[in-house]
Parts: sequence; structure tokens; C-alpha cells
Amino acid sequence: MTGVQTCALPIFWDFAFDELREQSAQLVNLQYEASAIRRMRKRLRGQRIAVPELLDRYCGRRVLVTEFIHAALMGDVLRLRREDPMRADAWLEANNIDLRRVGRRLLFSVYRQIFEHNLYHGDPTPMHIVLLKNNRTALLEFTSTTFTEREYLEIGRAHV
Repeated sequence: MTGVQTCALPIFWDFAFDELREQSAQLVNLQYEASAIRRMRKRLRGQRIAVPELLDRYCGRRVLVTEFIHAALMGDVLRLRREDPMRADAWLEANNIDLRRVGRRLLFSVYRQIFEHNLYHGDPTPMHIVLLKNNRTALLEFTSTTFTEREYLEIGRAHV
């Protein structure tokens, strides 16, 4: 008998559609991101990782306004290092930025966000990280801020 075998895994379409509906609602309503910014500012205080301050009086469901952070996108700095390493190194030195130190701080921050706070930036890409003077960084774009649900945490604790 020749033919294609199929896998009979159950597909939970209702769950998938509910999740998609919820995610879409959160992307359209910027109050979710504003809430994430407030919580992340509070939790990252003391880690030398900045989160832009919300300007609440200008924010609403469809508008989100934060303070301006004078910095360089990590993605732009990494691109410059590929294209013109000498210029990038001169800029990093002039701004007292050691990328190894910044990387280590970001890695430890992600661990603390996940394991201590159970609230973490879900998309820490180079386009959502900015470099400030003196080895400081800031995170941007908090639409993917999330947490691990209690039931999964309890399962993990049971196996430790």
C-alpha cells in the first residue's frame, strides 16, 4: 500500500483563533503596551537598563508617547561595525561603550526578567535596544512583553 501517512495530532482551532484575536486586540489598543512599559520601568530600575518614561497625558488607545532617548540603535551600531569597523570603534570609545559589558548586562537582565520577575521583553532584537553613553542601554517596543503562565511554572518546579 503506497500513500501519504498523516499525523493525527489534535488541532485546537478555537484556542488558536482566540489567541490570535487577543493578540490583535492588544496590538491595536496601545494601552496594553503602556501598561507593559510601566511594569518594565519598575522592574528594570537598578539594572542600568532604561525604559522610556510614558507621557501619560498624551497617551490613549491609539496613541503612545514616551520621552525621547538620545541614543543609537544597537542594530545601526552592529551594521556600522560590519561596514566601517574603525568608525564604529571610534564612536564606541568616544561614548564609553564596551559591547561585551553591554551584552553581558543585557543577558543577565533577560535572565532576571524571566526567572525573578516573570515579566520579560519578548522581542529583544538589536532594533529594540539602544546604546547610551557609559555602557547603559534602553529597551524599546514593548508590544511583546509577556510572562510565563503559573501552570507552566508549577510544572517546572515539580521537576526540579
